[in-house]
Amino acid sequence: MPGVLIYTGVTFDFVRDENYAEPLFASLWRDGQAVLGVLTVYELTMVMKENEKAQTYRVVDSSPLPSFSGISPSRPAKFT
Repeated sequence: MPGVLIYTGVTFDFVRDENYAEPLFASLWRDGQAVLGVLTVYELTMVMKENEKAQTYRVVDSSPLPSFSGISPSRPAKFT
C-alpha cells in the first residue's frame, strides 16, 4: 500500500489539536499510510513547545521512518 507524505503544516496542526487534522491523521495512521518526511521530523522537534513534547514524540515515533544507527526521531543525533 502506498504511503502518504504528510505536510509539515498539517502535522503541526495535529500536534496543536486543530480540529480538521485529527480525522485525517486517524484514518491515515490506522491504515498504515501516513509517512513523515525527514524535514518534517526535524522541524517538529526543533520548534516544539514544552507542552507539545509528548504529543510530538508520539506522532514522530509512530511514523514509519527508519531508525539509522540506533537514532530514533525522538532521540535525534547530536552534531558538534
